[in-house]
Formats: sequence, C-alpha cells, structure tokens
Amino acid sequence: MGIITSQQLTTYYDKYRDMEIMFSKEITTILHLVPRQIYFKCGGEQWPCIINSTSFLQSRIIIGTRGGAFRKITEKENAKVSLHFSFTPPKSDLVTFFVNTRVSEVSKFSGNQELAIVTLEFTQRPPDLLIELVGRIHAANKNAFRRREERITISKEVTRKLQLDDKKTTFSIDNVPRKCILRDISFSGAKVIIVGVPKFVKNKEAVVGFSFEEPDEFIEIAGKVVQVVSIEGRKELLAVSLHFDEPKVSLAYKIRISNYLSTIRIKKPANSADENSTISDEKIASEKANKE
Repeated sequence: MGIITSQQLTTYYDKYRDMEIMFSKEITTILHLVPRQIYFKCGGEQWPCIINSTSFLQSRIIIGTRGGAFRKITEKENAKVSLHFSFTPPKSDLVTFFVNTRVSEVSKFSGNQELAIVTLEFTQRPPDLLIELVGRIHAANKNAFRRREERITISKEVTRKLQLDDKKTTFSIDNVPRKCILRDISFSGAKVIIVGVPKFVKNKEAVVGFSFEEPDEFIEIAGKVVQVVSIEGRKELLAVSLHFDEPKVSLAYKIRISNYLSTIRIKKPANSADENSTISDEKIASEKANKE
C-alpha cells in the first residue's frame, strides 16, 4: 500500500467522512477484509454479523431478527456496541481492531422479516487503518473521474512506482493475442505499439492486460480501438490507442493509477482519442523489430 502520512489520513477523513462504501465482493477483496471475523460485542456478549457498508462516521451491519443478537442490540435505546474489523494486508499479519459505536437505527433489510440492518454510529474517529483503506477507494474513484484523461508515459521509473511489469503486458484484438509494447496508460485508456495493418485494427474491440506486483495481480480491461497511427519510418508498426469500457474498469486498477498520480503531477493531460500527430520513436520501433 505504501507509506501514508498523518496529513493524508486527515485529508481522507475530512474529505470522505460522510461517504459510504458498500462491501461488495470486489471491495472485500481489495480491502483484504476477513468476513468470518467480523462480529460485534454488546453487553459482554459476542455475535457474528455481516458488514453491509461503512463510512468514517458509521457502519451498517446485517443480523437475524430471531436470535439473541437482535434482542440484545434492541433491548435498550442507543445500545453501546463494539464492532470488530479484521484484515489481512499483503505480506502482513492479521490486523484486527474494535470501533466503539452506539445503535442509531434498526430497520428491515430489503423488506426481509428475518433480517435487520443496524446502523452503528461511531463514538470516536475510527483507527487509521480503516481511514487509509477506505480513503484510498474514495480517492481512486474521485481521481478516475476528475483525472481520467491524464496520460502516464511508461518509463523504467514509472513502472517501478506503479509496480508494473510492462514486459508482461498483453494485448488482443477480436480475441487474437498480439505482441505489444506499452506506451502509456490512464484511467480511461492505454496506448500500445504493435505490428499490423491499420484497416484491420481500427474500431476493433480489444483487451489489454497489466501485470502488477506487491501484491501480484493481473488485470484485464476491455475497450475499443479509437485511433491508429503509423510510426514514421516503420510503417508496419502502429501506435494503437484504446479507450476503455470505463464502467467496467476494475477498482484495483483505479487504485493503482490513483496512488501513482498522488505522488506526481502530470503536466500535460491528453485525450487518447484526440491525438493527431504522427508518432516517431526510433527506440520503440527498434525494440519492437528486435522482438519480432
């Protein structure tokens, strides 16, 4: 995850404290949450629960209405509850903590008579780890919208900071794999160098795959080829700009790009679909030719 400062934690808390995240399968995986170790304590007793959502001010949990947990949590107004979180960060031991809360609302869950959703209002600022994990998600979603066209040119330094193994980048058009060299990436698209004929590449559906480290993960993103430019002096080489199907871009990818952009300011935003100049890059062309 990298080092985060107390100032950044404060920024996350101030900016996003009212914003909730829903614990979908994707969110649970990204946060390395351990669902089986989520439970609450009330009146000296302990019960399992399902965490539905959280902000920095409150969490919502789901419990059954026919057991002792429901009776205990509703037996008195504003009951005090300690909510237990459990995470397994990469290359780290299990991390657990309690958040002190009080019951502020109990209601049926989606009209189901056997399930209730309980809103637990935090009585103090939550631990820094929760602020960091949830804050990164909010920041990634915000940056993916506000900085969607900022292009990151691939270099050794950039791949190191992104923890990206660009040599393992994959690219396919109409499900046909092609060798490629990754040129740049953004929240909304990517550019690769391939061998090909423009008319067989333009406007095609394509998929690009990225291999990241720490933690190791391979992320594929589908999109459409929006521009094809021949490289000067090497007509068999094409610079192909891919625009992602943005609603389907994984949160894990957004977080990777957001974390990088938080460390460096890109001075020249560009739209991958609006580039009109012919590309000249003898180094890339030579490297590609050697691979072929």
